[in-house]
Amino acid sequence: MVNYDFKNLSSYDFELLTRDVLQKKLGVFIESFKTGKDDGIDLRFTKTKGSKTIIQCKHYANSGYSSLKRSLIEEVKKLSKIKCDEYIVVTSMGLTPNNKKELFEILYPYCKTEEYIIGREDLNNLLNLYPEVEKNNYKLWLTSTNLMENIIHSEIYNQSKVEIDFIMQKSKYYVQNKSFFVALNMLKTLNYCIITGIPGIGKTTLAEIIILHYIDKEYEVYKINSDIGEAYRVYNPNKKQLFYYDDFLGQTSLESKLNKNEDDKIIKFISIISKNKNVKFILTTREYILNSAKIYYEKFNNFNFDVNQCCIKLDDYTKFDKAKILFNHLYFSNIPQKAIDNLLIGKKYMNIINHINYNPRIIEWMTEQYINKEEEHFYTDFINMLNNPNKIWGHIFDNQLINPSKNLLVVLSTMPDLTAIDNLELSFNKYNSYICDKYGIDRNRDDFNKALKQLDGNFIKITQKGNGIVISFSNPSIKDFIELKVYQNKNEYLECIKSVVYFRQIRILLDRDINFINEKIKRNILESFKLVYKSDRTFCCDYKNIIGKEIDTLSNRLIYIIEKMNKFNIKDDKFILELLSQIIDNFDFYEMEDFLRLLNILSKNDIEISNFKEIVDLIINVIVDFLYEIEYIEEFNIIVKYLEKISNEGYYIEKNVLESIEQCYYDKKTSIIENEISNIDVADELSEYIELCNYINDYFGIIYDESQSEAYKLKLDELIEHEQEISGYEDYLYDEYRDSRIDEISNYDTEIENMFDSLNGS
Repeated sequence: MVNYDFKNLSSYDFELLTRDVLQKKLGVFIESFKTGKDDGIDLRFTKTKGSKTIIQCKHYANSGYSSLKRSLIEEVKKLSKIKCDEYIVVTSMGLTPNNKKELFEILYPYCKTEEYIIGREDLNNLLNLYPEVEKNNYKLWLTSTNLMENIIHSEIYNQSKVEIDFIMQKSKYYVQNKSFFVALNMLKTLNYCIITGIPGIGKTTLAEIIILHYIDKEYEVYKINSDIGEAYRVYNPNKKQLFYYDDFLGQTSLESKLNKNEDDKIIKFISIISKNKNVKFILTTREYILNSAKIYYEKFNNFNFDVNQCCIKLDDYTKFDKAKILFNHLYFSNIPQKAIDNLLIGKKYMNIINHINYNPRIIEWMTEQYINKEEEHFYTDFINMLNNPNKIWGHIFDNQLINPSKNLLVVLSTMPDLTAIDNLELSFNKYNSYICDKYGIDRNRDDFNKALKQLDGNFIKITQKGNGIVISFSNPSIKDFIELKVYQNKNEYLECIKSVVYFRQIRILLDRDINFINEKIKRNILESFKLVYKSDRTFCCDYKNIIGKEIDTLSNRLIYIIEKMNKFNIKDDKFILELLSQIIDNFDFYEMEDFLRLLNILSKNDIEISNFKEIVDLIINVIVDFLYEIEYIEEFNIIVKYLEKISNEGYYIEKNVLESIEQCYYDKKTSIIENEISNIDVADELSEYIELCNYINDYFGIIYDESQSEAYKLKLDELIEHEQEISGYEDYLYDEYRDSRIDEISNYDTEIENMFDSLNGS
């Protein structure tokens, strides 16, 4: 049973819903009309030649009964001038029997029966009778009781009323467009979809609406926060699951976003998902970041993301879509009526809809966050914002913020999406001191706290995460503006490079395409690398079970440095060898895998290591010391790869060393393999694991126990058979419940004018 309060519908949406449901009930074609001051007609139909029935829509869900009563008394005065045979009133307000009786007495003789006074309960009853009308009006199922119950029990919102309210608030503004059906069809056919597009185009909103669609179909939804391993841990091929990874490559750059081998794990997870109709996977990222990832991560480069993504473009929004987005934001805003009326004069709103820089984020900001909403400023500033989206932010930044606040925003743009307050303060202090000294500006001990106080709630968010406090931008458009200042201004960029505190900062600064890198900037990049090379390292001993942690080895950092030096044509082998010596001085086993990659890269760059034998001996000792701490087959795999590498380089490995490693593997392999295989429930993953074990066995000349080998093969066959059954388990029904009416619109301008006239306050 549906039970809507209709509060998330605009008056325009309510009129369309009334028309659709009464067309079904009465079996007639109902005409819609341009809103006017005095005609008193919202909808009309004729049963027989010469007869006329008028339908009046009263969207009073947020008003009292007395307001509705007064409004209908005024309507009666208009009806005396209109010839009509029947008069029907539909309201979103709940009505008692006494209410209906009183209203009938007011409307008689135009209204023939109390049944022609349709209240909220009657409308819900009609929607129960005609569920297809409910589906065609997508804003209804976005607020349905069943959907709300499913959301409350879905992990994605952690049963948080605040987050539920937030997503429902956003649904009021959503306008279904082409990208919704493209993405939904991709999920139907491929089981996964990567949503890309420029900042502010609506990627996250589209993903959230699609998530609601699948919650409505009783899918369990899991939001991945930091690592694809979160998905692997809860994946169940027998359940209807949807996984959601928002900004999976970071919000503004790669930012070392992916943990070790995560590119490979994401591709493998997509491969698993693609074979299981029960499970869906949605990822979002900005288009330029995905393009960077395809350069930086080899696995992404080999995977055809171009074909398998839903790229939202402004062209996907028809003129009517753009108009409805603006209309929805105006209707549900707190903008003074005079300012809205001013937009209606001369159809000024069309200048916004047709503007070349139209962007949903600008519409959202100007109607929800923009402060100066007075009649004489609102429209002018709206157009100025579209002409130059950064102009208003620039005015606030240049004229309303104190210097410490400006400096904090710049520093925050060089930090991860969520930044610990202590880390931000340290970075701020260095940058603030540098800027103040350079430009002769006074600075004080409490500059950081002053900046936090001024920016909190408007420019930044300060939130509790675990036992700590984290800082982030409160709105992506603010971040876009600050980044534009940094990445399009040579001096700003150089100032940031010269004052970095953390290695993460310089990665963020260098991962964007900059077209003004000169010799001076190159020298400072090199100096910054030297300063922050060993800063903020996070080691994780259990690297098979990373949760929200980043393994950032010194070898991985040196690989990154070499890549950037090559990109910017910076040559300094001495510096690279100095960093290599620091790796050796701090070497432990968890450096090993990246160190192997580093050796290959040094070789490709013709960088000779003069003390190679001493390095090999040291690392062999590290391996031997670590042997009986080994807990995973992957650790033996890393050792074998290293041994093969140095053998190919002509280095002789002591026989007793090889025997020690082989004996350790022989002693541990059975218990480790049995434990790890027991936790694998995906055929592809098991197949790769068995292949890995065979590779290590072959290296040491160990033959698999036949009974064990047969048991593993049997489990693999069972998994393959099970997954084949699952893939055909559900005959997925793709409901294209779009507003078919929009496809029939032949004259957008007339329809848009009709919609906006309903905003008239007079």
